[in-house]
Amino acid sequence: MDKEDLARRYRDISDEELLRMASSGNLTTLAQAVAAAELRSRGIAPVPERNEETAAPETLPASDFVTIYSTLDWHQAQAFRGRLEAEGIPIYVGDAHTNQTDALLSPALGGFRIRVPAQRVREAKEILAAIQAGKFALDDGDPVS
Repeated sequence: MDKEDLARRYRDISDEELLRMASSGNLTTLAQAVAAAELRSRGIAPVPERNEETAAPETLPASDFVTIYSTLDWHQAQAFRGRLEAEGIPIYVGDAHTNQTDALLSPALGGFRIRVPAQRVREAKEILAAIQAGKFALDDGDPVS
């Protein structure tokens, strides 16, 4: 794809989407330059590309994450995700999209794999154990709000 092809494609993209793309850090040098030029032509100042210094501090390479739990139950994976995120633990659910798309592949892939940074494994496992033990459960008489 050359500069003219990129320019034609970027002209058809909304301001918000083009800003998101330009600041993602995922564009090639050529694509970044074309996106910045298109944004300037629209009167929008290009947002600096994300790099190691501007990335969120909790951003970690996926290789630093460890699988601490696997489940075939999407709802359980989401409950675990919510609790761990509430506790400030970065998490991602491995193969989540593939498992949701084709449930027959789920057992072969190991289900929804709860993955956390290696340095937070002990803390995350303690939280998951507390969830499974019912420590976060509401009594039937407890108000939800």
